[in-house]
Amino acid sequence: MTYTPVSRKGSSLANTKGITSLNIVVILSFLVLLAIFLIENENLIAKNYQIRGFERQLQDHQELIAKMQIKQIEQASLPVLEGVAKDLQLIVIDKIKYLQEIDSSMALTERSLP
Repeated sequence: MTYTPVSRKGSSLANTKGITSLNIVVILSFLVLLAIFLIENENLIAKNYQIRGFERQLQDHQELIAKMQIKQIEQASLPVLEGVAKDLQLIVIDKIKYLQEIDSSMALTERSLP
């Protein structure tokens, strides 16, 4: 049995072109994935800043609501209501007097106009 040497020069050139094209494809796909990562990372950072802004607004509104509730409680307090009644010159009732009930029965009649 005799072996004949096969020229590998042509196949070596084809392998080199294949490896080069494979390297180019790998590098391009890496660059595409890197670009996608950077774009999504930028979007994530922007959303994070929006969330922080909304959290600050929420905290400000909660503080405002708490202040308004305190103000409402103060306005509904008895000393404030008495002060408003005096400003409006309303009569303050300190002593309540009741009519005495009469033991006898009475009937009311309508008055006729002449």
